[in-house]
Amino acid sequence: MSGTPTGSQRGGDLTPGVLAPLDALAGEGPLHFTARALHQRLTEVFPPARFDHQWIDGRLSKQQWARLTRKPPTVALGFGGITPDPRAGAIFHGTAHFMVALVAYNPAGPRERLMGDKVAPGMLAMIRAAILMLNGFEVRAPDTTWASTGAVEITTIAPVYDEAWVDEALSVTALEVGVQYDEALPPGLDTKNYLDAVSNTWTFAGSADGFTELSYQGQIT
Repeated sequence: MSGTPTGSQRGGDLTPGVLAPLDALAGEGPLHFTARALHQRLTEVFPPARFDHQWIDGRLSKQQWARLTRKPPTVALGFGGITPDPRAGAIFHGTAHFMVALVAYNPAGPRERLMGDKVAPGMLAMIRAAILMLNGFEVRAPDTTWASTGAVEITTIAPVYDEAWVDEALSVTALEVGVQYDEALPPGLDTKNYLDAVSNTWTFAGSADGFTELSYQGQIT
């Protein structure tokens, strides 16, 4: 990437919360929806045709590191936990934390890895692109029992490395982001006889898109 993103890649030209492909999946809940929204946002500025997109499940083992760095330049999204607000009361309020890992590879040297050249994008340009696309972005899903109450906040940007794993030609930077959200109890779970009113239905291998689904069924008895 060089300069400022243009067209559909320019942060200001993307209406906050307008993520039509995700609307149908809003029932999965705030964590699924936020992860999909962040991933889609990243593909706007890091096109999959030129960047390898990966997922991190919260751990960065040697095996996951090998997968993450096998085909740079790479953009990876991982889950970093939730910080609950103890004052939330009946409605859960928390901040969901996610990590965005940016991977660049250039054997030409440190300057080229940072600044970029004709061979590969520079880490500084990748960092800027991620900041422009994520910071202040609002994750919103209409007609749900939960709601995003704040925009994406970037809390940390720092290099990531391990002396035992890192190839000298690799440059890896992690951005930690937070998204606040509220989630109320689904209908029926706020009653005394909720066990009779609601049944949990989990779908695993049968899911059309390969993702786990959780649905609430039943009515007050």
